[in-house]
Amino acid sequence: MNSLFSRDTQIKAMQSLLNDTENYLGQFCTTLASYTRKTAKLRDKADILVMQLNEFASTGDPELRTCIKNLAEDVSMVQDYRQAEVERLEARVIAPLKSYGGLVKIKRAEVNAQKATNNAHRSTRQMEESIMEFQRQKLEDVKRVFSDFIMIEMLFHAKALEVYTHTFQNLETMDIDKDLEMFMRRMPVSDLPPLDNQILQSVHSTSPIPAYSSPTPSTTRPPPSYIRSRKSTLRQQDEEEEEEEEGEEEEEVYESEGPYEEPQSLRESYAAQYTRARRQT
Repeated sequence: MNSLFSRDTQIKAMQSLLNDTENYLGQFCTTLASYTRKTAKLRDKADILVMQLNEFASTGDPELRTCIKNLAEDVSMVQDYRQAEVERLEARVIAPLKSYGGLVKIKRAEVNAQKATNNAHRSTRQMEESIMEFQRQKLEDVKRVFSDFIMIEMLFHAKALEVYTHTFQNLETMDIDKDLEMFMRRMPVSDLPPLDNQILQSVHSTSPIPAYSSPTPSTTRPPPSYIRSRKSTLRQQDEEEEEEEEGEEEEEVYESEGPYEEPQSLRESYAAQYTRARRQT
């Protein structure tokens, strides 16, 4: 009688365990599958943004063209990482959770077989072993699945942060005044006076784009040392160019009228630098 009572208790415990497993792991599978699909949709939207950025860059002056083109390349590179994120989620998170649907059906069939057996003592021992084995496997799988989920997300966001940090610093180097000078010189206005700082400031002040407050410098803005080194390098280049031009008697030619120099490594996208480094190795 005690054996029958113990077996009935174990059968109920096993059925409850299977129901909880089917319920919660099924919910996790459904939610994470939706999460993965939306991540893939976000990747597709970013690809459209890249195309639009490239089209917009082709209409701009050199400073805008360089920075927006670099932005497009870096956003595209991040989508490669996002694609890897989607594939890893499908293989290492969704697939293991989905497999529990079939596993629960098998275990239910085993429980029904145990209920039909006449050997109560043997049935009780087998049921106990089956419960412990199933619970141990479930705990190990849950631990591995969510550890993989967190690792996949950390890898993607770490690479995205690395790329976008470079992208942000690259955008900060865009010389808006230089493009404004070129734009003003193309304006069909007779006797156009030289563009001075007051005009540039007026253009800046009338811009319809709101000036958003900057986040904390420690998180998003380029390090002060980076800004100082970039400014000191540009100032040194300007001084060297002025010394070379002192001995020339030719009429001054504005930089906007001459060929635009290709951006140096500082002005390259992260994607371009990464590709060149890979080719050199």
